[in-house]
Amino acid sequence: MAEETIEEIQSEYPEAELTVDIQSDTSVNVDRCLRYAVNHALENAIVHDDHETLLSQWL
Repeated sequence: MAEETIEEIQSEYPEAELTVDIQSDTSVNVDRCLRYAVNHALENAIVHDDHETLLSQWL
């Protein structure tokens, strides 16, 4: 879920620099609401950030 969400955000905002560290041995059961929430949080961070490096997110 995290990798797909990051790919979607990166394609929508190619100017944003995203750094992701995903623990490969971690798994959780989630529904689409969590995916929506993560996507929304990342998009808001990019849209409303004033810094040159728009977003660095650790998942």
